[in-house]
This record gives sequence, C-alpha cells and structure tokens, in this order.
Amino acid sequence: MKAKLIAIAALCAGSFLCTAQAMTKDEYKAGKEKVEADYKTDKKACDAMKANAKDVCVKEAK
Repeated sequence: MKAKLIAIAALCAGSFLCTAQAMTKDEYKAGKEKVEADYKTDKKACDAMKANAKDVCVKEAK
C-alpha cells in the first residue's frame, strides 16, 4: 500500500517538473523588443505632462 502511494506521489511530482520549457532565442528577442516598444510608447505619452504627474507617469512606464 505504501509503495503505491509513494509511486503515485512521485508521478505527480514528476509531472510538474516536465511542464517548464525554455524560451528560444527568437522568442526571447521578440519579447524583449515588445517590452522596449511598450516602454517607449508609454514614456512618449508622458511628455505632455508636467511636474509630479510626469514623474509618476515615467515611473509607471518602467
């Protein structure tokens, strides 16, 4: 009985380990470019603001 429970527990634990996948270089590059583009767009929207509102906007863009 204990052997069956241990086997089931090991299979359950092993199934979670197999789900992680590494990103390819192309996926990483595309994600990085998207983040940079989003930041530039958000930061550009802050240019119309002044004083504290601009500071807050820039911090939120990051």
